[in-house]
Amino acid sequence: MELQPKIRFLALLGHNLTIAARGVQIDNDDLFIKTKKLCALNEVLHTVTGQIMDMLDEDLNRYPDDVFIDGIFERAQQTNCEKDVIDAFAFSFRSNNTS
Repeated sequence: MELQPKIRFLALLGHNLTIAARGVQIDNDDLFIKTKKLCALNEVLHTVTGQIMDMLDEDLNRYPDDVFIDGIFERAQQTNCEKDVIDAFAFSFRSNNTS
């Protein structure tokens, strides 16, 4: 598969992850859990943007697609933000296929 559609999808995914992070309401209830969730979403976003940069640089040592996606979901599952990441993936996929 050509890199351009993959890069566009990852950029859209990154954008949708920021929307997920906006949805975390910071208040005194479960402050530790919510802070941990924001940190996790930030780490997932960091991984996504790193992959975009590696693709643009045509870095042959970048994560293969399956390892990249597995890593994102593993981190999301460990940090209780799996639903947010799944939603971001689903929305990005739908939006990317309609443009």
